[in-house]
Amino acid sequence: MTHASGDHFPIDLAWGALKANKLQTVAYWSAFLTFGMCVAVLGPTVLDLGCITKSTIHEMSWIFVAQTLCTLLGSVMAGYLANKLDPNSMLLISTVMISVTMGLVPFCNTWLQLFAVFVVMGLFMGQIDTVANVRLLQIYGSLVAPFLQALHFSYGLGAFLSPILAEPFLLNEDCSSMIEDMENKNMTSHEAKQLHDAKKLSNVGDAYFVYAAVNVPVIVLILVALFVDRASKRNTPLAAKEGKPAPSKEYVELAEHHIDSSDGESSPPSSGEPVAQREALTTVSIVLVALTSCLLFLGDAAQAAYGEFIYTYTQMNQKVELSSSAGAYLTSTFWGAFALGRLFSIPLSTCISPAVMLFFNLTGSGSAVVLFFFFRDSIPAIFASSAIYGLFLSSIYPSAIALAEQYVSITSLMTSFLVMAAATGEMTSPVILGWTFIEFGASSLIYYELINGIIALTVLVIIVTIGFRAQPRERRYQSSDYQYQRLDDNPDY
Repeated sequence: MTHASGDHFPIDLAWGALKANKLQTVAYWSAFLTFGMCVAVLGPTVLDLGCITKSTIHEMSWIFVAQTLCTLLGSVMAGYLANKLDPNSMLLISTVMISVTMGLVPFCNTWLQLFAVFVVMGLFMGQIDTVANVRLLQIYGSLVAPFLQALHFSYGLGAFLSPILAEPFLLNEDCSSMIEDMENKNMTSHEAKQLHDAKKLSNVGDAYFVYAAVNVPVIVLILVALFVDRASKRNTPLAAKEGKPAPSKEYVELAEHHIDSSDGESSPPSSGEPVAQREALTTVSIVLVALTSCLLFLGDAAQAAYGEFIYTYTQMNQKVELSSSAGAYLTSTFWGAFALGRLFSIPLSTCISPAVMLFFNLTGSGSAVVLFFFFRDSIPAIFASSAIYGLFLSSIYPSAIALAEQYVSITSLMTSFLVMAAATGEMTSPVILGWTFIEFGASSLIYYELINGIIALTVLVIIVTIGFRAQPRERRYQSSDYQYQRLDDNPDY
């Protein structure tokens, strides 16, 4: 299969671009691993944190909401600041603050202290989300698809590893009933002893120290990337003058070869300040970004709803006899397949266009929901459909951004808007589905996912139709941010 407009994806240029920017790229991938761990850290540790801070599950649920809201706010802030501050410096500060907040969690003895720590953590999570996406778009331009897939695989891997790191330290005891009795002054001496023992026996604080320590190598890597980037600018007069990192000599030679072999129709990717940020937005670009935001909203809503409620579905469905431990394995099956799907998407994105990838994503995930619908009471079918669903949902986010990049030069503010739309879907879908579970029962999960998929497929068709009629940008397989110069035209290289 080929990419849009019949162009084959230039793997040689993509590989050359990676070699020219390998340190920064690996740093962004590593930061997204941290981001994924932060997103998934609260879920498995919430019961122990509730016992330690003497908070009920209902009270702890507000920390989930606050963290997501602050991730949204942090993303918006990063979209604005990315044009004014050095993105690598922003990423360094954010990862440092992630480690600091992780390290502060064990010292929180009250709900308010814990709330404040996760609010600050959320702000810097949002900045990592926006900055990493923006920088990869700036560096690789229309070559970005496999690099975005790898970025979001790192997120999935972090989310998958997070519960595994936490599990040895957890007591997993719900203290809500004892805390409610304490607040109502009905606590018995036996309950008081149970609560005291739970607080004493839980080692959840050590889990957060481990998270903080795991993040230290990421901080070091980003720090090295920052120094190398600044040294490169100092050593290259043209790049330093214009604030653009220069491509390596090896990469420029490779790009020149690609131009010669394609009759001068393509230009090489590089890195620096996006040209599109100085261009006026057209109506078509605004519409395409809005539609892409809608697609991201739907994709993340489906992902969050299924990941959070498939366990609840098995417990509420009287015809499904599944133990609580097996239900936990079901959730892990979904997230494991999700991470695996993002890994497979890295090579696939070099031979399949983002539009085709998204079509497979949505039809494959829709097939999984149909399987779930017809065999909703069968445990093997639920496990199979969960694995298939996670596998096909996995690359919607990076593929949607890569598709938008084919038609619009994505700026940092646009990226912030896209990230905000996705996070809004992730935040609102559990609230909506929680209400439908109460009103209509557990099967509402199936109908929610099915309707979501139909709307998403419709949005995809509209995006591709508008993008095709508006004519894609001339700069196919060219970075969105660098005015290329040949070696013989620029002696600084």
